[in-house]
Formats: sequence, structure tokens, C-alpha cells
Amino acid sequence: KDAISYAMDRALIGQVAADGWMEPPTAGPFYPGGAFDIPDDIMASIPGYDFSDPEGNKDKARALLAGAGYEPGELTLPLTVWNVSSIAANAVVVQEELESVGFVVEQDLLETARAYQAWSDGDFDVGIHGFWVAGLDPDIVLYEHFYTGSDRNYNRYSIAETDRLIDEMSGTVDPELRKQRAWDVGEIILRDHGKHLLGNSSRITGIQPEVGGYMSALNYLVGYGPFFRYQHVYKTD
Repeated sequence: KDAISYAMDRALIGQVAADGWMEPPTAGPFYPGGAFDIPDDIMASIPGYDFSDPEGNKDKARALLAGAGYEPGELTLPLTVWNVSSIAANAVVVQEELESVGFVVEQDLLETARAYQAWSDGDFDVGIHGFWVAGLDPDIVLYEHFYTGSDRNYNRYSIAETDRLIDEMSGTVDPELRKQRAWDVGEIILRDHGKHLLGNSSRITGIQPEVGGYMSALNYLVGYGPFFRYQHVYKTD
């Protein structure tokens, strides 16, 4: 898992696959610039999340594979991909990145219904999906994606200590202690590679000139509806 993480140049993936509209996950599993943004020094200490030296990271990936006894081209990685354009574009670049360090990648492209079924059943080895529902509050991310038994914990990540820390973080009212516990959990799950994070996408909202009163809002369901608030919208003509 360390080799996979080291192999991927997140900045390159965002630049090529998303035309520059996806940035490396500098805050870990949380929103960059938010209250729970994991500090840079912690992120840089986690395999694959020091974004300053992608070629050095690839050398580390090659060394790990060689140390495990694999010559280039000897280790095959089955990659299950949700076959929609935005996800499939990422998969192409990810495959190139992984193969540049010695993996052989075999993609399995699944249409939407089959992809959701594969994730729900845990019927995959390594996969790329975009079902991430992130949030300004860590409860949303950590309980949904990394807590034992969660429906969206597709890869069945389950660590008793992680669950305990998530519960402690969620029940803590001291904001600084809560932030520290979120950082603790975030660091653990990234070191465990509970999920390999590729990046944070960006959006631009276009509004017609005759529309007034529109209020955009960043929240945990960005892209799913509540990002757009129409309570105060009116026509100006």
C-alpha cells in the first residue's frame, strides 16, 4: 500500500485528468483551509503525501517493490473503475503512474449500477470511485468512510482503536481537543491507507445576470443539492 501511495503524483493526476480542477489532498480527509485541515508537517510524514518530490516518492515505491522481491512487471494490480468520464480519466493517469514504478495494472471498467454493487459487496481489490462525501465537520467523513460497519466504508476498513478515537472526537466539546483527535484519526487512516486520497475537486457556479439573491454554501453535501440555496433567489427584471 505504501508503494501505491508513493507512486501517485497527485498534482499530476489533477492536472491531467481534471484539467487542473483537482488539487492534492493537502488537508488529508478534510477540506483544505477548514478548521480541521491537517498540518503540512504531519501530512508530509505520511507515505505518498509529501507532494514536494514526486520523483523521489516514485523511487521509494520502486525500492519497496524491489525489497518485497518483485521485479518490474511481476506484480499485477487489478483496478476496478466506475466507468464515468471523470473517474475513468483519473484511472488512466493512475494506471500510468503505477506502471511507471513497476506495477502491471489491469482495469475493470464497470457501468454505474455494477460499480455501486461492487463497492457495496466489497467485490474488488483496488478501485477508483468518486462516492466521497466530505465535510467541514470530521464526523461526516470519519463515520461514513472509516468507521466499522458503515455502508460507505466500502473497503471494510475496521480498526477498534480508530473507532474509539472517532467516538471520542465526536463526543468532545473542547474545540482544540476535538481538532487534535480528528488529526490523530486522520493520520492513522492515511498511514493505514484506509483509502488512497487523490485530490479535492473545485467547482464554479455560473449565474445569469437577471438572477439576484443567490447564496452559495459550502457544506458536507456539496454537489448533492444543498450546495445551491434558492430561498432568497429572485429575478431582477
